[in-house]
Formats: sequence, C-alpha cells, structure tokens
Amino acid sequence: MTQTFEILGYHLELFNRLGKYIGHVRMDTPDRNESDFGYGGRRTEYVQAEATKTSKKFNVDDYFITECIPICGKVIGDTLDDRIQVIKKSYQAINHYGK
Repeated sequence: MTQTFEILGYHLELFNRLGKYIGHVRMDTPDRNESDFGYGGRRTEYVQAEATKTSKKFNVDDYFITECIPICGKVIGDTLDDRIQVIKKSYQAINHYGK
C-alpha cells in the first residue's frame, strides 16, 4: 500500500491580507510541492479565477495569501489488514503528537 487516502483533487484556499478566509479554488493538480501543503506552505500570490465559499461562486482578481490543501477520499486498502494498519498508524500519530 503506497498511499493511505485516495486524492480527489486540491483546494487553493484564499485568505485576505489580514488572514480572513475568502474562499477556495478547486484544482485537479497541485500548484506546489507536497512538502508545501497546508499552513506551512502559505505564500502570497496573484489569483484570477472563480472561487467558492459555501455554495456561492464569485470571481477573484487580486493578491491573496494562499495555501494548497489535498481533498482526500476513502481509505485505500485491498484487505482488512491494510485498513487496520492505517488505523493503527493514525492512533500512533495521535498519541505521539497529542501529548
């Protein structure tokens, strides 16, 4: 098993200069390396696209603070043992980082 979750796509999260969430742009391929996903990969860039917040769509055309987030689907695993291993790894991560 090479990947824990099926990746369905990516969101480019948009924040204004004060850090307030504006919306997201759906992408099929990421615009940055996997190591730069999430908060640690935030950067300021020019975005001209159709964004979505809740169910409302609107056009954006400005500089935003952005972060790329993968959209994960179901757990991938051919057997029950694979799925149990995924659950065990997640519990170990929670116990390690939760303290």
